[in-house]
Amino acid sequence: MLPQESGPEQSHSLFERVNMTDVIMFTRQLVTLYKAGLPFLSSLDAIGNQTSNPALRRVIHTIRHDVEAGQTLSAALAKHPKVFPEVYIATVVAGETGGVLDKLMDRLVILLDNEMELGLAGQWAKKSVDVLPGFLNLTLLARVQQKQGQTK
Repeated sequence: MLPQESGPEQSHSLFERVNMTDVIMFTRQLVTLYKAGLPFLSSLDAIGNQTSNPALRRVIHTIRHDVEAGQTLSAALAKHPKVFPEVYIATVVAGETGGVLDKLMDRLVILLDNEMELGLAGQWAKKSVDVLPGFLNLTLLARVQQKQGQTK
């Protein structure tokens, strides 16, 4: 019998995992490099090479490969549901669709930080179903207002 290969987000050790702090740091770094004008693939390379968490490093390198192959960031992230919950993916989809990815990811960092401070790190994925519709409505409203401001 052949050994089973593990997926990119699966750990090679029982103690390797990606926690909320890792996801917050990844998101914060990605937004910072994006705003600084660094090409997206280069940003993923830099973050992947800098991270000290081997499990997150593997996930980032897989995401980079998928994006380079033509997938959207949201599609690449969605392949790692143990790392990036639905609300995270939905936020990225909204940002990609509305052209405001950096703004929404900034808000996502604030949301994640608040959840962490409140001790809800393990519960935020479960609450995403309740929070997501309101969050997306606010996002779409902000985009409509932005477009209206450009036409005046």
